[in-house]
Amino acid sequence: MLGPRMLSTPRAWFLLSILLAAAPLAGNHGSKYNTTKPEQLEVYEKLSYSYTHCKYDPPVSVSVSEVFTRFDSPEDAAMSLMSAMAAADYASYYRVWTPEAQKRMSDEDKAHHHSPDYWTKLWTKWLRGSKVDMTDRIETGNYVIINMIATPVRPDTGEEPAEFPWVLTKNSKGRWEATLDLNSDPVLLNWRRPNFAIERVIR
Repeated sequence: MLGPRMLSTPRAWFLLSILLAAAPLAGNHGSKYNTTKPEQLEVYEKLSYSYTHCKYDPPVSVSVSEVFTRFDSPEDAAMSLMSAMAAADYASYYRVWTPEAQKRMSDEDKAHHHSPDYWTKLWTKWLRGSKVDMTDRIETGNYVIINMIATPVRPDTGEEPAEFPWVLTKNSKGRWEATLDLNSDPVLLNWRRPNFAIERVIR
């Protein structure tokens, strides 16, 4: 070890500078022992999300002229949501959701200062002058996704069709309710692209 007395000479400072410059190389990225040249390698974890998909043939026309309030099936619950939106009935819409989803929606609305009136105005904009069809049914785990498409009756309005993929789950009493559980789920986001592979770099 170079003591304080040795560092007082030019030769000692030169030797110390050589040792400091070589230090990062000697340990090979932090190892205190000699190693072979590092290889960049990878291991993979494969996660599969299975689901079934079918189309309604023909698409089911959804009546939105009055509020529909039934929850015996995923289709009933999805129709209840759409009819409540079309009627600008926020209370009926809110009741279709699971308690967990209701709390999350309420918290987010408070954080963004969104009142029910904010949503009903948006719904009126989206659905006024549109016909609604139920087009696809997707099942994955304990969830059923009912896809609906609202298409403007008059194509000259320039409005694009709006898609509403509702995620439904059955509660302990047999009632189907809407849920936010799959908001970031690969099936909900990619069900139109079967066998689609998502790659995430973990580290």
